[in-house]
Amino acid sequence: MNENLIYVLAKVDFGSITESRFKDRADAVQEALRKDYPIVNKNNILTKIQFDFNQSNEHKIQQSNERIINLCSSNREWGVRITQNFLMLQTKRYDGFEKFIKRMQAILAVVEKEFELYHSAFVGIRFVNKYEYNGDDDFKDVFRRRDFIQPDLHFENSLKGGSNLQAHYLVGFNNLKINSGVMVDGLKVAADFTDLPNDLGIQGDEISEGVWAHLDIDCFYNEPDVLNDFSVEDITEKYGALRKLANNAYAQIIFSKYPELS
Repeated sequence: MNENLIYVLAKVDFGSITESRFKDRADAVQEALRKDYPIVNKNNILTKIQFDFNQSNEHKIQQSNERIINLCSSNREWGVRITQNFLMLQTKRYDGFEKFIKRMQAILAVVEKEFELYHSAFVGIRFVNKYEYNGDDDFKDVFRRRDFIQPDLHFENSLKGGSNLQAHYLVGFNNLKINSGVMVDGLKVAADFTDLPNDLGIQGDEISEGVWAHLDIDCFYNEPDVLNDFSVEDITEKYGALRKLANNAYAQIIFSKYPELS
């Protein structure tokens, strides 16, 4: 296991399920997953906010609540959220692609059967790596590519206060987004994960005290305005390609003595 890999989130979008179908089969889905995910989290409501504008450009806010399935493993190292449109699998102990994809395949098979899914769209996985500052190396033994860490500027009596780089690469319909840099007393996981890590016992306002470098690799397949036939095998192949893309980026940025995302 790569100890610097502190959090992984995967997401699959599928053709929308009707509210009635979701309610009718939610208990069956939960029961099918109960052995691996016995903990039922209390935050099982997804709030949606919609802004509507009339001809006078006046806006009206509409809010609706949607039930979701929100489960965790017995040790809270893995979590699953399922809505009418997508599912997410998250972990704070990613111990290899084979174990990850086995879990994802099992969940996909359950939702395909119980909800009678016909189409899929977005497929993504995000890897969050953190590296603690040891006091004297400026992360030079970690980052092979210094352009993904805070650049050096020479000023008299200056100290680095942090940096944040964002980069986006396209490889066919596969996307690679990288967020990297250095933070001082920053959040353990990025704020855009909202309350998701809370399910695993990682509080949204949890701080990593001191100086930490981060490498956040977000890989996803997204073919605009296209729905694919739902297939566990097809989604598995997409994750295999995304894994290779993420590992390729990681190997170019981080020195080889740090384990790959695997």
